[in-house]
Amino acid sequence: MAEDQLDGANPDRRFLIVGMQRSGTTVTYAAVQSHPEVACPSDEIEVDPFFTRGLATFMSKGQETFDARRSGIRRLFDVLANPQGFTDRKTRGFKVALGGYEVALALTAALIEHFPEASVVIVQREDLVAQFGSMQRAKQSGIWHTSDSKSSDMDARVKVDRKAFAQYVEGAARISAVWRFLESTHRCLRIHYEEHIDGGFQHERLFEFLGVDVVDPTWLRMKKVSPSPDSYIQDYDKLRKEQRRIEESVTVDVGADLLAYARRQADQETSRFLATRAAQRLTNGSIGPARIDLEAILGRQDSLADWLAGSIDVLCDHAGFEEGARRDHFGGLAGNPVFHVHAAREELSLGHPVRALARLVVGFDRAADSAEDWWVGFARSVYGELAGQPSGFADSGVQAALEGSTIGRAVLLAIHASATRDDSGLRASLAEITKAAPSVAASLAKRLENA
Repeated sequence: MAEDQLDGANPDRRFLIVGMQRSGTTVTYAAVQSHPEVACPSDEIEVDPFFTRGLATFMSKGQETFDARRSGIRRLFDVLANPQGFTDRKTRGFKVALGGYEVALALTAALIEHFPEASVVIVQREDLVAQFGSMQRAKQSGIWHTSDSKSSDMDARVKVDRKAFAQYVEGAARISAVWRFLESTHRCLRIHYEEHIDGGFQHERLFEFLGVDVVDPTWLRMKKVSPSPDSYIQDYDKLRKEQRRIEESVTVDVGADLLAYARRQADQETSRFLATRAAQRLTNGSIGPARIDLEAILGRQDSLADWLAGSIDVLCDHAGFEEGARRDHFGGLAGNPVFHVHAAREELSLGHPVRALARLVVGFDRAADSAEDWWVGFARSVYGELAGQPSGFADSGVQAALEGSTIGRAVLLAIHASATRDDSGLRASLAEITKAAPSVAASLAKRLENA
């Protein structure tokens, strides 16, 4: 089954409902939960671990690659959003539990990385005094969302702790900045509590945004519990002024904070995961994020497997790391053929067959007296990608590697001759190899004959 085909929904119709507690997310989510064209679970989803770890939450070996995580988290989204297994729903999604600024950053980073096509419904309440007071009132009374509560259960006036409120407003201002940033990267809909919820939920624009039929949400049974906030929150007017003062004083650089979050997150990942993610980011032209992953790897004291080191050396080269820095980390592997062949594989995966051939020359010369199957087979695959590029063997990088490699040059020319059915060229190359290493020539001839 292909990715995004777990149900009948369009793969571009994933959605999330996000917002702070008491901002109106519950009634917004209730409006979509029973819509006949929407699939969603009965409860909200935690950002961590779903958006931060995905399927790795259930794994213990630490062998996950970036592609595996991305594919897994997208599939897991569809399973969680459609636990009933509907096949006739147009869209699927869920409400996300939001615990603070750091969680908002984590969610945004995951959406940018894994769900660039997702639609986001942002629910926001401008009156943070009412929002904070409503939360305090609900904690005191134990009544959060109900249609038949008695006012006598909620008669107590709420006295707001000024210090706690100031911290709350600052946090809310930071989260609001994240939503503004998210609006620059994703398709978003703002639902304002005062305009679209208070006094009666305006469902039309929400359903239109989600691409479902605009029907009357007769299933909504929730009624407003709290009276006007100034009637139960002490010093309401003073607190509103304090809110505006704090909001004006808060400055947030979400872009810089996302970079700092990315560095912290990279420190928690395995080197293998970071290497595969860096490769994907370089392929997409995202050099800055790729450098973050590679810097995290190079900053570690643990040694890397030879094959992984070869890949990382190439990634560092493409990400612009200076040769001296790379030599400090990988210079001791210069004589290891496994290091070079995996470096060649990485060059090939990044779309540079000529540079891959240059790496193979060095790797073959380090392989002593044997023309191993993996080397010849891989060299032929590289040459296959190079076919149709007549200037390939004139590339300066390849020439530099060939000049100091008699056997390596002859082997590449033999593969070239075999691939182009140049029998005389093949014989000449094998004769040159025979002079230096007869066993290599015999082994190579047999491999090329059977290829």
